[in-house]
Amino acid sequence: MDRDYVFGPIHSRRLGMSSGVNLLGPRKTCTFDCVYCEVGRGPTVGLLEGDIDIPLIDLSRLEEELRPPMQDLRELDSVTFGYNGEPTLCPQLGECLAVARRIKEEIARADGGPMLSLFTNATTLSNATTRATVAQFDFVMAKLDCGLQPELLSANRPGDAVPSVEEIIGGIAALRQDMEAFPGHSLAIQTLLFKSTGSYGYSNASEENLQALASAYDFVKPNMVQVYTVARQSAEGWVLPLSRPELEAAGAVLTSLVQDRDISIRVF
Repeated sequence: MDRDYVFGPIHSRRLGMSSGVNLLGPRKTCTFDCVYCEVGRGPTVGLLEGDIDIPLIDLSRLEEELRPPMQDLRELDSVTFGYNGEPTLCPQLGECLAVARRIKEEIARADGGPMLSLFTNATTLSNATTRATVAQFDFVMAKLDCGLQPELLSANRPGDAVPSVEEIIGGIAALRQDMEAFPGHSLAIQTLLFKSTGSYGYSNASEENLQALASAYDFVKPNMVQVYTVARQSAEGWVLPLSRPELEAAGAVLTSLVQDRDISIRVF
């Protein structure tokens, strides 16, 4: 069967076996144009509904595509909403989550799986209505690669309507509070670190940025932090992954800087 929304399953470094759900159509639709984006370069979009051109989701079709992997693959760890941009830009995200939640409740796996997960770049979390939807996911992975505004501009290349890094961090913290209404739901901050070829000489793994990130983690108090690096072709050819020793060293620095010992920092 040709599928419009669901792909995989694939093995994810951080989620195990995951079926992906793309609600944004074939074109990249995002508030960021990150230098490392594996989807490639693309224009950024605004945060108002009129600024965003996303095809209407056929909820019956989505259910038809979701039900087989959720019912038949007992080893499926996650149904993961994301990919091809920022999924919270989809005005039907809540309805799509409800479809997946209904299937999950019907199959009632003894282990409680699969998780209903969401990748978000966190640029929309200042909006309370958006947070109310996002908080209903079992597992939310909120991106925060930079704790300083100049770093955000260089690495994530936000659109003009994107709030400052301080507001983004505040939105993630507000989401953390909202998720307390859903026992068992958890929040991860995802931080991708990278370096560049010699002619560019840029890395967001600088001591200054790591210090700012650690302060943000302490402020938000996520359940965990996932630190990783580039694994696929980046939007910009000059972006390079950190070596494993470099990545582990950065993770160790972050661990030493974070004051809240309850925050688990894992390097992938």
